[in-house]
Amino acid sequence: MDFCNPEVRQKAIVLLGILAVLSWSAAATTISSEDVTIDLSDNTADANINVEKLTSNEFSYVSTQNIQSVNATVAGEKTSCTVADSPIGSEIRCPTNTKANFTVNLSYKITETIERGETTSTFTYDHPIYRPTDTYSLKVLLPEGSALVTGENITRQVISPLGYNTGSNGRQILVDWNLKPELGNTLSFYIIFEKIKNQDRPNFNVKALAGAAGLLVLLATGLGLVFYLKREDLSESMADLTDDQERIMEKIRENKGEYLQKDLVDEMDYSKAKISGEVSKLVEKGMLKKKKDGRSNKLKIPRKYTY
Repeated sequence: MDFCNPEVRQKAIVLLGILAVLSWSAAATTISSEDVTIDLSDNTADANINVEKLTSNEFSYVSTQNIQSVNATVAGEKTSCTVADSPIGSEIRCPTNTKANFTVNLSYKITETIERGETTSTFTYDHPIYRPTDTYSLKVLLPEGSALVTGENITRQVISPLGYNTGSNGRQILVDWNLKPELGNTLSFYIIFEKIKNQDRPNFNVKALAGAAGLLVLLATGLGLVFYLKREDLSESMADLTDDQERIMEKIRENKGEYLQKDLVDEMDYSKAKISGEVSKLVEKGMLKKKKDGRSNKLKIPRKYTY
């Protein structure tokens, strides 16, 4: 059989669904949710399946794609899974002793899912619902530099089925569906997209941006150097202070340039009124900055001083 033919593939998928329904009573697996993400930039897929009930010693996952390079975790443990051909694509089998309420995470590479035309490309994807599944979600990320087709010449629906959402992750446009599928049905999806023309893209000059960034760095460095060179030596500025004011400044300098005013009162042999008066004079002279801190004031030597 030619499984590249869409009609043949569709018949095979329906047959698989019927066989699965008939065999369900013998090997029932119930899925509460299945979330699949496909990135068309590198043809990778991630499937997160929440299993409600499993009656065998292995979990199986059937895809219409030819699957390669599988990485899997089952119930939170990294698991070695096998991949085999199936009538409609591939089947992943992962051993497990867990029987209920666990999650299977699968990451894998898939074959090309895009039919390319002269001006547009079409992503197609089929998924058979061969076991009871409460919810199924599919998210597709278009290749970078691509957009959904628009224009009067489009005679076909651009996205199918309806009930989808569109968005972006900042680099790629995405389309997602959240469905409540029926057992035995086949979910069929397609998206028609095109490359964004050069004139539609922002024309950034990388060299110019790099040069501007370098200039800003040099400017910031120069301003910082000027500020540093203009700083005053604290010891020289303290020459005009009284002995009491100098003692207070030395105490603050020893504590990396800042102090709570109440701590000065506790640690120096001055009264609270004396400390308050001298601090006010130092603030007026620009030797200290004072900022409310709870029930006290935080005193800080300004950055214009080196100490």
